[in-house]
This record gives sequence, structure tokens and C-alpha cells, in this order.
Amino acid sequence: MDKALQKPLEEIKKCKQDLKQSNLYFDIAEVMLVLLDNEGKVARINKKGAKILGYPEKEIIGKNWFTNFLPARMKKDVRDVFNELMAGQIKDVEYFENPIINKKGEERLLSFHNIYIKNEKGKIINTLSSGQDITEQKKGESVLKESEKKFKIIFDSAPDAMFIIDLKGNFIDANKMVEQISGYSKKVMAGQNLFRTRMLGRADLKKAAKSLAHNLRGLPSGPEEYTLLQRGGKKIKVEIKSFPIKLKGKRCILGIARDISERKKMKQGLIESEKKYKNLSENILDSVIIIDFKGKILFGNKAAAKMFGFKDIKEALGMNISIFLTEGMKKLVLREIFDVIKGKGNYLSEYKVKDIKGKQFWIESWGTLINYEGQRAIIASLRNVTDRKQAEERLKMAADVSIDLIYEWDVKNDNLEWFGPIDEVLGYKPGEISHTIKAWIDLMHPDDRTRLIDSVKLHRQSQRPIFEEYRVRKKDGSYAYWEDRGKPVLDEHSRPVKWIGSCTDITQRKQAEEQIKKSEEKYRTIFENSKDGILYSGRNGKIITINPQLEKIVGYKKEEVAGKSFLKLRHIILPENIPYLAKLFKEGLVKGKSTPELDLKIRCKNGQIKYIHISASQELENNKVVGFVNIIRDITEKRIAEKALQEKMDELERTNKAMVGREIKMIELKNKIKDLESRLANRG
Repeated sequence: MDKALQKPLEEIKKCKQDLKQSNLYFDIAEVMLVLLDNEGKVARINKKGAKILGYPEKEIIGKNWFTNFLPARMKKDVRDVFNELMAGQIKDVEYFENPIINKKGEERLLSFHNIYIKNEKGKIINTLSSGQDITEQKKGESVLKESEKKFKIIFDSAPDAMFIIDLKGNFIDANKMVEQISGYSKKVMAGQNLFRTRMLGRADLKKAAKSLAHNLRGLPSGPEEYTLLQRGGKKIKVEIKSFPIKLKGKRCILGIARDISERKKMKQGLIESEKKYKNLSENILDSVIIIDFKGKILFGNKAAAKMFGFKDIKEALGMNISIFLTEGMKKLVLREIFDVIKGKGNYLSEYKVKDIKGKQFWIESWGTLINYEGQRAIIASLRNVTDRKQAEERLKMAADVSIDLIYEWDVKNDNLEWFGPIDEVLGYKPGEISHTIKAWIDLMHPDDRTRLIDSVKLHRQSQRPIFEEYRVRKKDGSYAYWEDRGKPVLDEHSRPVKWIGSCTDITQRKQAEEQIKKSEEKYRTIFENSKDGILYSGRNGKIITINPQLEKIVGYKKEEVAGKSFLKLRHIILPENIPYLAKLFKEGLVKGKSTPELDLKIRCKNGQIKYIHISASQELENNKVVGFVNIIRDITEKRIAEKALQEKMDELERTNKAMVGREIKMIELKNKIKDLESRLANRG
């Protein structure tokens, strides 16, 4: 062979090998490869591209790309861009995302990378595009984005404080309720470490560290009670739960905190209300028993007989109190008796007891050491507190509720999707409650339904957050009080398309409020209608209030004496009585001595002098005197009657003495007459 031809032939052979290898790469590529001519016709397409489009290669070659393989809405715009590109009127477009239509009519989203093939004059004659099918990826991103959006709405609109920290305890994010509870803004907290802030005390930091350790093992933690120090220095009680989560692929901790200060105050308010009623009742009528150191009942009043199921308390005398104690209570009562015997002071405890028929109930017992009929004994004032214990149990149950029920309301079709065991919470079987707004409104209490219908109508258009309280009918026919909070998901026209919200069961709070109201009403009724005067004073001796009967006795309104020390009311209390009263007050306050009952003279507003009988008792809190309850009775008429009776008795005694004197003189006179008659007879 001519050496001059050998080199060109070798180059041709090499080109064929390169072309063969290129064709191989073209066909095995896992992305769509498509070559278009300057008219937009498919000059070549690989196997992956044909598979994505759903056609054999031969049915694709020669067809116009824009006419056959693009959605109708995009054909014209994309073709115009292609023509301008071919004409050199716009710059090369290297990357873009474009949908295509396959044989089934389905849209698939592809990410294209373009290479432009030019002739020797620099004019584009072909485009070679590689396309990656990113349809599923985009769907996943969309679902993830929607999920994060929903989480963000729930996070921001939650009625509880919600915060996110990393695995070292550094704050990542917090909602508005965190700012409201703590007093710190998100900007201030961002990046700060929970364990280096001053929001938690040393003991609470240890609890928080244990909770974090649970979370690092993939376990939820809580609820735990913490004392939170707010930015202004105020301390509040919060309950915190924490959960391990993943956020944008990273492990972190979601914390949910609830301000339980109001619940604590409500519970304390219930206790204080019961204390007021107890102090007043002890001075009027209560169940009282006296026992010896072995627990034998020595005395009891009618109320005690009724409490334990006896017609007459005599039936219970001689019995041991252990008969009326339930299992687990006997050791506690024995310890209380032992402490009193040892001189450790009064006790105030709660026991679960039973009556003579076995019916169980809770009592509150206040006891102290006394002398009874020549022997030392214990007197105990008893009160049935079963209702209060049940209320406290309900409060405890409310504290143990984990996360509120979350809902999503689709405004367009009125579907109501619940994220939580809604059926179980209300006592229904799974699926028994239809997931529609209409079905939900049908469960509302009739008195709340019209208001809720109006609220639903309003929030189809309004962006104003949902905040409603209503009653929901349970399976057993009873109703639960719920607090409903929600925020909207808006469309491009700022109209609500969905509402994300949460429902909190506030039944326990409502019941506690009602109990406090009833207790206060009971206390107020007794206070306002007592036939005796009642005066409350603080530990400083200043008058807090007086009841209408005492106003009637002294002639002064409570506004005229409230806030004044009773020892300085010299226009009412006669001066000669003040030193003695001051001594009794000091002994009752400092030494804890019980105040004896006493009678006093007072001067009323109209100048009239009256006699009163006073019975005072200490009001204790944590075994410290915080005030005094004084029961005052007008005994003026009794004193006047006693004085009149005494005067009559004195007059009668004087009359008797006078009559006796006359009788003696008559006897003496008769004796003298007889003596004279005898003398005259002798002389005759």
C-alpha cells in the first residue's frame, strides 16, 4: 500500500472506532440524550430518552420536538426561544428545567444540560441536550416543603411554647409563646445554650440534662415540672416535654413547654377557699370527735354520727377509730397520734375512711392535744373532702395530658383531618366520628352551636386567628370543655384555603372554677347570713372585714372599720378593756395560745352601751398564725334580763326579811299580853 494513503486510512479507522465508542456511550447513558436539528426535529435520541417518552426510537426520529413532546401550554413559548437561539438573537441557555409529555399523556419534569453544535461560520446547526428525570425528586421536595410548612404553622400557632435545640442544647428556633413565657426574643436566644442561660436553676438544670440524655437515645422525655426565671426576674411554673426529631436532615430536640402557673394558682385558690370555709365552720358546726391515745372514741357530735352512719353517736363510743380507716391509712393515723403525744403540735392531714356500712370517702382531719375528763386526749375536727380530692385528681389527670389534638380543616371541601386519637378521646369507636365540619358542629352543645356556625362562616374568609371555647358531646352523653386555637394557610390571593389548629381539653379547669365558685358562695352565704357577728383580722390586728350582723350590732359599716387595728378603736372598745385585749392578742399571736371566750362592754355608734360575747380562733397556715376569726354575739338583752332578775331577787329577799321581822314582833306582843293576863288573874 502506498505510504501516502496509509496515514489517512489509519485516521479513518480511528474515527470509526471513536464513533462506535461514542454510540455505545450514547446508548448506555442513564439520562435522556436528544439531538435536535436547526428546525427542532429529533435527529437522534438514546434508549433512555425513548424509554422516558414511551416510544420506540424510530417513532421519535424526525418528529418535531416542540409539537410532539411538550405540554400544549408551553409549545409556543419554548419554540420561540429555540428559534431566537438558532438565529443568534439570545445567549446560549446551558441549564433549564422543562416538562415533557410521554406517550401516556403524563407530564415528567426533566433537568436539561445543553451543548450547541456550530458550523465553521459559528452558526448553531444542532443542539445536544442531556435530560435528568427529576419528577419524583420534585414531588418529594414538594411534600417535604408542604410538611415543613404545616409544621411551621403548627409550631408558630401552638398554644404552648415550642422550641428547638441541637444535641448540645443550643437554641435553634422558638415560637412566640416562648417569647411570651420567657420574656426573651428569638434573636436573643438564638445560638445560646440552654444550660448556660439563667432561665433554669441548678436543680432544674440537672433534670434538663437527664431529659436531653433520654432524647439522645431516641426516647421522648417528660412531662417534667420546672421553675422558669423570666427576663424580668419573675419565676413561673412550666411543664416541659421533649422529643427527638429530624429537621432538614439533622437530629435535634423539640421541646414543648406549658405555663402551669394559672393551674397552680387555681389549685391553691381551691385550697385557700376550703380553708376559709373550714375556719368558719369550726366555729359554728363541724364533725368533732375526741379519742384517747389508743384510738378509742370518747366523744362525738351529731355531725360525726351522721358522717360515719350512726343514728346516735353513743353507738360509736368505745369503738376504736381503726374500724373506720381503710388499708394503708392506719400507719399514717398512728404516726399522727404519736407526734401529738410527743408534743410536736397540731396536725392537718387527709385520710381515706369508711362508714359503718363500708362506704369509703375522704376526710380532712385537724387535731390537737387537750385534757378531757381528767385525762389527756386528742380532739379532731373532721370534714368530708371527697369532692375536693376528686377535683384534685382531675387536675392531676389534666397535667398528664401529653400533646393537644391537632387538626387540619380544608376550607374548600370542609374535610376535617385529625392528627390524634379524636374518637378515643371522646369515647367513640375508631372512625365513628365523620371527618367533616358538619359532623363536628353536630357534636357541639346546643348552646354553643350557633356561635360555632357563625365562627366557621367568618373564618372561611377572615385571616383572624381562631380562638373559641365550646363543649363537645362525648359518647356517654356528657360534655367536655375544649379550647380551640387555629391559624390559616393562605393562597396567592391571601384567602384561607386551610386552617391548622389545636384543641385543648379544659374540662378540669372549668370544673375547678365551678368548685371554687360554689365554695366561695357557701362561705359567703354563711358569712352574710350568720346570726352572730363575724370579724376577720390579720396577724397585725387590723380588721379585714365584718359581716352585716356585726354592722348591726355596733352601728358602724365595714368601710368605717376595715384596715384599722381593733386595739385602736377606742370609740368602740372601752379604755379599761384595751390592756387585757392586747395581752390576749399577743399571747395568741406569739405564743400560739388559744384565746379564751370573754364578755365585754362596747360603745356603739349611737352612744349606746352594749354587752357582747367574743369567741376567737386562730387562722393557721403552715402552722403559723396568719389571722383571727372572731365570733361576736350581742348579749345586752341577756345582761339586762339578768340584772332585772337580780333586782327582783334582792327585793324579794328584803320583803322576806321584813315579813319575818313583823312575825317575831307579833309573837313577842302576844307573849306580853299572855303574861299580863296571867298577872291580873293572880291578883284577883
